[in-house]
Amino acid sequence: MENIGYLHLTPLQTAAACGNLKFVRLLLAAGANVDDGNPFRTPLSEASLHGHAHIARELLSHGATIYRPGRVPNSLKVACCRRKLEVIDMLLEHLSGGDHLLRAMDEALGVALQHDDEEVFFRLLPRLPITPRHLGWACAFGSKVGVERFLDAGVSVSDRDAAFGYPLHTASTRLRPVIAQLLVNRGAKVDRASKRYGNPLLAALTSCAAPLLRRLRSKRAAKLISRLPTSHDDSAFVSYAAGDVELSAARVSTCLKVVSILLTSGSCVKKIDKDFGTPLQIASFIGSVPLVESILERGADVNDIGGYFETALFAALEGRRNAVVRLLLERGANAEYSHPEFGTPFCLACANNDLESVQVLLPHGVDPNATDPRGETPLTIALKLESRGLQSLLAGSGKQLRVRDEDMIVAARFYRRPDILGSVLKLDEKMIPSEETILTVIREPAIPPKMISSLVARNRQLGVTEKMLKFAARTAVVQALLQIRPICKLTLEILEFQRERPAIHLLLEHEPDFPITEAVVLAVLRTPCHPPPMPTMGGLLQMLWSRNPGLQVTRAMIEAASKSPKDLEFILHQNDTVLVSQEAACIAANHPFSAPKLTRMLLSHAKMLKPRQEAVLLALARCPSERMMSTLEVLLEYNSELEIPGATTLAVLGTVRSRIWNEWQKRLDVVLRNWARQRLKSEGGLIMSSST
Repeated sequence: MENIGYLHLTPLQTAAACGNLKFVRLLLAAGANVDDGNPFRTPLSEASLHGHAHIARELLSHGATIYRPGRVPNSLKVACCRRKLEVIDMLLEHLSGGDHLLRAMDEALGVALQHDDEEVFFRLLPRLPITPRHLGWACAFGSKVGVERFLDAGVSVSDRDAAFGYPLHTASTRLRPVIAQLLVNRGAKVDRASKRYGNPLLAALTSCAAPLLRRLRSKRAAKLISRLPTSHDDSAFVSYAAGDVELSAARVSTCLKVVSILLTSGSCVKKIDKDFGTPLQIASFIGSVPLVESILERGADVNDIGGYFETALFAALEGRRNAVVRLLLERGANAEYSHPEFGTPFCLACANNDLESVQVLLPHGVDPNATDPRGETPLTIALKLESRGLQSLLAGSGKQLRVRDEDMIVAARFYRRPDILGSVLKLDEKMIPSEETILTVIREPAIPPKMISSLVARNRQLGVTEKMLKFAARTAVVQALLQIRPICKLTLEILEFQRERPAIHLLLEHEPDFPITEAVVLAVLRTPCHPPPMPTMGGLLQMLWSRNPGLQVTRAMIEAASKSPKDLEFILHQNDTVLVSQEAACIAANHPFSAPKLTRMLLSHAKMLKPRQEAVLLALARCPSERMMSTLEVLLEYNSELEIPGATTLAVLGTVRSRIWNEWQKRLDVVLRNWARQRLKSEGGLIMSSST
């Protein structure tokens, strides 16, 4: 009976969960185990979960166990989690003493604290033993009655618990101003330091800022975040608006009350820091002007260094607290201090694209050309962020900006705004770009040629170099570079690097004495034929032969020209006496851009040679399948004695589709006769009619 389950519950657990008292009694009378279940579920835990007090009473009357670690789940914890007050009262009446009692109570208190449920705490309070640990629980809940009960019973405000630490630290971390005032009145020391939290003032500020601190994304911050004090339901104190995260006014106000109590009682604010810095730094990160002012009035040094932020000004900038930034600068904050991760305060404001803070910092003597640890200036940062507002602020600051090669490279990559490069050049008239910078700009496809010309013209000593002409990817850029002086001599390597034939035409026109050789022709033929906006392709090739009429057509030219039928036709007509090798003819004719008529054209120039079998097989191997039949047909016309292997013949036949069979019958006849002739030779004249 006990082994029969329904939805993973035994019958008694199911009856308890449903609140069916009749079936519970029936099952118990039949001998069901009152603690039937496992370490996670029992009949009593199911009754507690669903708030069936009458079922819990019946089970307890039959000796049900409330909690046994490792064997029976904590039903009191379950009831507290679901806030079943009647069941809680009943379980407390039946809870016996001993270690199990303390452990059951602590687990129940932990669940209640997660929900900040003071009413549940009040029900548990009368059963709590008088110990420093349970004083810590009362401080965490913010129960004045509970704290007074423990203090009146003899627990000292100076007693330290291993889990909670000192009572005042607990009250400060949980932001309980009433409890903090009570403990101070009872003699708690406001400057007693804790290894984990520092003094109570630092504990209160860190706890208040914890939701924001947890959003820091640097690797260094990640290690520190894991050590932050846990506080109750951070999300309840955070408002999300337009994607920004801000501490709620209620949370900051509560923190201010705790801080005021501690400061009034003499808490020290000088050079006391933990992971995230001094009290002033954390208050600056929170962003409350009254909070910062109250700490400054107690003698805090605005330029104290320590913790993650290092100074209060960096903390305010990282939190984007413009009002606090202004206040700190008025109180003498150092605007030139360099942080190992952020650089100067001005660099950090620019990196955050915080225009208001940038405006606040500019009148305080900041260096607009200072570099951060990555070597980036505010201008570089503004360009990388594509922030027009930040660029305008820097340009209108009245300070001399130094434009570096890195800035030119970043500006050149603004594909959507190529005019950015021009505006950056205007910021520093003395800037002379290096050759590497110019080469980087030249490679960018969106930069106007006129802009490239103005950039190159700045370095008058350098002029136009061989590298610049080699890496000019567009004809318009080449045309612009050719107008600048000084300019290098034209080389074959420059021609070979060009991507557009009109650019080669311009280069050769620029230097009319440049010798025309086979290598120059090959450079032209190997350059892709795009629809020419400038001189035609035929005109370029014609210009080469007009400069060197004695230029001989070579096999390499024919193979290079096979990419374009027009180029090939032009090359073949330059020399009537040329003998094209059969290998060149076959291979070039089977280029994907060629057509069968080009094969005839090539073979007509190789009329003194007949295509050999090796050349034909190589041609067919490189030929696209849809042109195998037409290619083989042309080759057989020029050499009907070719021996084509049977496997190759079958491969050619396999490319012929049934729907065009009639169209290919005459062509097939030529191929099949060739195949039959080979069979006749191989079998000594004996061919079966069926084979034919």
